[in-house]
Amino acid sequence: MGIAADIQRELDKRNWPLYHLHQESDVLYATLKSIMEADSNPGIDKVIKIANAFGITIDELVMNPKPVRKVSKKPMTQKDLKKVLLEYGIRPDDFGSVMDLINGSRKRQSKERRSGNGEAEEPVA
Repeated sequence: MGIAADIQRELDKRNWPLYHLHQESDVLYATLKSIMEADSNPGIDKVIKIANAFGITIDELVMNPKPVRKVSKKPMTQKDLKKVLLEYGIRPDDFGSVMDLINGSRKRQSKERRSGNGEAEEPVA
């Protein structure tokens, strides 16, 4: 995803035509059109003007956020979890460590529920 897609995402959020961005950013319409057609990469001065016109930082403009996943009421299978981990760049070599973390968290939550006060009980020596 390039800068043109990032700009389009922000235009769509605001329901702005490209001409409105031109007016707000003081970047020439022909320049914006060229950027959007992927004919040119804007300089940092143009990116700053565009981000300012949207009222966001440069980071917010060029970051590519992951789509929010819908929460399901059914339990996630290991196959589903592995798919999510891969989407977020977790290497298959690290799956075991992630599963250990998840299982450890589940055990603590289970202990907390059994104790009835929301705090894990200390083991008796």
